[in-house]
Amino acid sequence: MTKAVPPLSLHAIRGSGSCPPRQPAARGPAGREPDRPVAKYQRNGATVRGFLRLFYLLSFIFYLGPLWASGAYDHGTATGKGKLELDFTWNPFNIFKFGQSYVVLGYGITQRLDVHGYYSVHPEGFHTYYYGLFYQFLDSKRVDLATAVGLRTKLKTGSIDIFFPQVLYNIKLGKSYTIGGSIVSVQDPRNLENIVLRSTIDIALFIPISRYVSPPSFIDELRLGLGVFNPVTNLDVKSGQFVPTYSVDVKFDWKKE
Repeated sequence: MTKAVPPLSLHAIRGSGSCPPRQPAARGPAGREPDRPVAKYQRNGATVRGFLRLFYLLSFIFYLGPLWASGAYDHGTATGKGKLELDFTWNPFNIFKFGQSYVVLGYGITQRLDVHGYYSVHPEGFHTYYYGLFYQFLDSKRVDLATAVGLRTKLKTGSIDIFFPQVLYNIKLGKSYTIGGSIVSVQDPRNLENIVLRSTIDIALFIPISRYVSPPSFIDELRLGLGVFNPVTNLDVKSGQFVPTYSVDVKFDWKKE
């Protein structure tokens, strides 16, 4: 009577010598795999290419800047807690008649509350700066709304304007494209008894550059704003006249590094 031969197990096959057991991969300190030079080179190369693409794009934008540099303001979406946003507009050598060179700053104290302001160089030869508080009171899928209050000072004369009330908006079109702007009432505190309503209006399309160019890791958002602006305090601009404007908006988030 023949005995049944038990089936060979996978372990027996591996141990027979016909199929040597796999050796564990070499690991570095604390069980980590050692750095692979090729992968590290690829990561560094991608970062360098991202910086170069960003540099070429911003150079092109600032080259075109004098064609429509004017000066806008802000929109209705808060910066975000712990994040810093800088918006740049440049009009070199005052090439554009109505153009301002300015920087708008926003820093998120909370998710909805910002400290914001700007510094502006006007083509007429004077400088102004603004500082205030910004609060986003509506955050929805389609639109963001905010309000703000602040003071603008003209450096040469020391004269002050009150920016209040303010309504700021940002309409979300999808794929990070938005249409945003503001309606700002400018008041002279020296003449509050005879208030004359002067409202600046701006509207712009914000294009998410970071969808097409990979910025460095510490940049959370990179956008190009193209729009129009009604600067009521510029005497060379007629009442109700809108002039073109642009900005390059960069939001920094060092926590992402």
